[in-house]
Amino acid sequence: MIRLMDFVFLEDSEWKSLGEFISTKWRNKKLVILCDENTETYCLPRLLAENPDMLSGTEIISVPPGESSKSLALVEQLTLALNDLRIDRNAGLICLGGGVITDLGGFLASVYKRGIPFINVPTSLLAMIDASVGGKTGVNAGILKNQIGTFNHPEGVFVYPAFLETLPILEKKSAYGEILKHALISSVENWNHLKDIGELDEIGPKEIITSMQVKAEVVQQDFKEGGVRKILNFGHTVGHAIESWSIATSRPLLHGEAVAWGMVVEAELSKSVGLPLEQFVEIEATVRNLFEPIVLKTSDLNDLISLMGADKKNTNEQLGFVLLKNIGNPVFDQFIDSEKVLSSLKKVFEL
Repeated sequence: MIRLMDFVFLEDSEWKSLGEFISTKWRNKKLVILCDENTETYCLPRLLAENPDMLSGTEIISVPPGESSKSLALVEQLTLALNDLRIDRNAGLICLGGGVITDLGGFLASVYKRGIPFINVPTSLLAMIDASVGGKTGVNAGILKNQIGTFNHPEGVFVYPAFLETLPILEKKSAYGEILKHALISSVENWNHLKDIGELDEIGPKEIITSMQVKAEVVQQDFKEGGVRKILNFGHTVGHAIESWSIATSRPLLHGEAVAWGMVVEAELSKSVGLPLEQFVEIEATVRNLFEPIVLKTSDLNDLISLMGADKKNTNEQLGFVLLKNIGNPVFDQFIDSEKVLSSLKKVFEL
């Protein structure tokens, strides 16, 4: 077992830390596991089998998989379900799933009876390295991502790489987008290591630990995103817009896919603050080699700009970005005219 921070545990082959946590810190609590229909099928049986004593009698609540579950309507349904189960403020919520479950469950825990403790057991690579660590929780407002949420740290994060055996290749690719982001904002060394990985199956505990540490170190400096934590949003102003736009298409994009292409556009914009051309070319080539192209029409660009206008990083109606002066040297609070953003979108998507 590797302990990354006071509350983050990464297991190799044993499953001891969750049971030890429950038996010491959550002793005598009534427990509820929140999962989706996929993790209920593929991950819950193993979790229960590895912790039979600690999790006996636990209540199980399962929701549909996917972004549609990140809604206030479902939060209300879950609140009523918890109330029917007579869950009080002394209970503990275990969020077993990917980013949707950790976002939804963390938000539910922060508002149910004004707050109950929760822990995350992330089952996707993206949730392991990103969603479960930073203390952000939230649900969507229509197609607008994460507009309703709280800052709320879990009491524990328990990472079991064995769950990755159940993960489809597209989900691994999605996570790789965020792993690349952590490398780009941290150091040339991290970037050089990751861009040369030939197969996604080569991503293992070393890469998971490094990526989690990058995020954890930033979050510890600035939990509520008043300053340096904003660098974790590299690729996200454009990426969230692309992700929201894609919902109405024949294949909605996963979060990390959209962020990967968002990073290319924001790397193009980064030339204005000094990003060397050769570094931009590396970033663009890496994304193009790994991720499927996004087919945009010229008429889609104004929709993307409009979606960017709802982003939390904006101020005074200017679009806010994180840009790179160099790989490993991000700068936040960069406000750019929408016409320049349109120009970069046209260059990247060859319109």
